[in-house]
Amino acid sequence: RLPKNLKFQMIELLVTLCTKNPKKTKKVVGPKGKKAYFLTELLKIAEQFMEQVHEHPTWETLDTVEELEGNSLSFFDVGESAFRRCIHALGVTHTYKKISALLTKNFAAGQGHLASHPEQAWKRLYAALMMVAGYVETTTNVEDPHVLALHRHEVLTMLVQYIQFPAHASLSSVAIARIRFAAFNALSSYLLYHG
Repeated sequence: RLPKNLKFQMIELLVTLCTKNPKKTKKVVGPKGKKAYFLTELLKIAEQFMEQVHEHPTWETLDTVEELEGNSLSFFDVGESAFRRCIHALGVTHTYKKISALLTKNFAAGQGHLASHPEQAWKRLYAALMMVAGYVETTTNVEDPHVLALHRHEVLTMLVQYIQFPAHASLSSVAIARIRFAAFNALSSYLLYHG
């Protein structure tokens, strides 16, 4: 297993490659000619980092995730930063379909595993909602008005659903509160950029 700081350095290297030369990054082809390979792989890493959150009972009274983790940098913060920086560098045209597919998959998986794997499920939902919060700024650049209108309707409907996330027998009150918090956070970002 790699040390935490080495993992952080490795993802920072990938993000730097992406932000310094987005045109070349977009052209990276994976095994069997898989397109958008760099973005796909980087999203997997960012997603794994963002799912490393804890059910700390006093999480809402702490100012930052760093304080919650008890150190200067957490996996969640590094993953979220990587996600935001890369999608901003690559733009909506290159990322829209991939991000939409990833979020659809994560929301479905999170909901589908609430009973069988509650710990994993709420963390996946939390990370997906925080990704929405980071992505709505980029989606203001969707050029097709019909696609943009559909996107806005879907995001708003989904966020309202998660703001009202009901109590669930397999989830702690902390997990439910964090899901609702992430939904409110995403909604505030949505309203900021989409009105």
